[in-house]
Amino acid sequence: RRAVVEALGKLEPAVLATHGATLVAKLEHSDAGVRRAVVNALGKLEPAVLATHAATLVAKLENSDAGVRGAVVNVLGKLEPAALVAHAAALVARVKDSDAVVRTLMRKVLPAEHSQHVAAMSRKRKRGADASGEQSDSNVNDGSDESEG
Repeated sequence: RRAVVEALGKLEPAVLATHGATLVAKLEHSDAGVRRAVVNALGKLEPAVLATHAATLVAKLENSDAGVRGAVVNVLGKLEPAALVAHAAALVARVKDSDAVVRTLMRKVLPAEHSQHVAAMSRKRKRGADASGEQSDSNVNDGSDESEG
């Protein structure tokens, strides 16, 4: 199933858009790899078309799989700023995500007007991590140089 979704993701954006509803339905698939592939395929849509699926993608920020959440954050970052701002509160909530990569990706795509809130949350998290000996976000690879296989 993931191979089919990945094949769809190779289509031109205009053609891919005609399969949007089919892809969105696969966001409920039991295999996290399929869900990630769907999110990545949706990310190849033109920003205006992608915006029509933004609310569905935002809901997947609650997915149990960190790879799915990270893919969603990346794809939401492709939205036009006005469309992204509509979902900024959901992205700000990812400051507290259990996965450091998701937190790092979120900071990269969050609208600038929310950056002070993010910086304050990150400082608070870092102070807590330093006290407990955890790795802080500043030492985390965001995965942008890795390829999925």
